[in-house]
Amino acid sequence: MASKFRLLASVGIAIVLFTGMGMVFSGKAALADTIIPLNGSVNASTYIASLNTTANLPNGSFVGSVDLTNDQITGNLSLPAGSINTNVFGFVPMSATFEMVPVGSVTGTVDLKTLSVNVTSVFNIKLTSAEVFGLPFNIVGNQCVTSTPVTANLNGKVNSNLSVDLTGTYTIPSFENCGFSTFLVNLLVPGGGNTITAQIS
Repeated sequence: MASKFRLLASVGIAIVLFTGMGMVFSGKAALADTIIPLNGSVNASTYIASLNTTANLPNGSFVGSVDLTNDQITGNLSLPAGSINTNVFGFVPMSATFEMVPVGSVTGTVDLKTLSVNVTSVFNIKLTSAEVFGLPFNIVGNQCVTSTPVTANLNGKVNSNLSVDLTGTYTIPSFENCGFSTFLVNLLVPGGGNTITAQIS
């Protein structure tokens, strides 16, 4: 998601150039059918409220575009697997890896006057592994995934240095297909109050 903003900045610059050249236009008329590519790297992290821990997501990517006719953003987000280390029940050390698997494209809007951005990302969370007490045994199998997709709404603004910081909240639904650990996963992980941040540089 984050990478969108670098190109959003280009949108703002383009508008300034058009104005400086004396081009007269009203609203979106002069920008009709104008689509600008929006590609970049994404650095993200998410706070999981139920576990009181933050998971960092490695460098990802966003490939999309901005339609200046209707101020719409669309694109595809790709994030590598993330990992967490925490103590469940306050004393059981657990490490886990997970993936945010996109469901469709990221969509949203940009205000070309203020360069504020609002985007929505829909994804499933797949727990790819979970180990306790440091033992090399994956207790969730390889099909542990949220029973319904997650929807995260993020808001931000293009900064003067062409970077963008996005923040948003989401609710984690119940999980399924986690083998004998399904009950435990659903006891520990689902719930609201989760936050996600994405930095675009």
